[in-house]
Amino acid sequence: MARKKIEFSWLRRRRQELGLTMEQCASLVGVSRQAWDRWEYSDYFPRPRQVAALAALLKVEPKQVAKEMARARHAKSLERYWPTVEHAEEILREAVE
Repeated sequence: MARKKIEFSWLRRRRQELGLTMEQCASLVGVSRQAWDRWEYSDYFPRPRQVAALAALLKVEPKQVAKEMARARHAKSLERYWPTVEHAEEILREAVE
């Protein structure tokens, strides 16, 4: 049985709104194009330290990225790194301080 891919559709939609390719975004955030692809398809999610660069690229607040990731929390990797919106916000507060 083929694995069903569930998109982190907000990330893809935002990238497309800005007229950017996966390759451009990956390069600007400092990850491979494959890593970016995995983010868009919810195979993996950005680590907390990558959220600031991602937010800057997408021209949104880091908190918005965290909330969108928390909405897509079906993936095991997300639950490991971002169990709840509150946890994400706590990590972001610590990173900014």
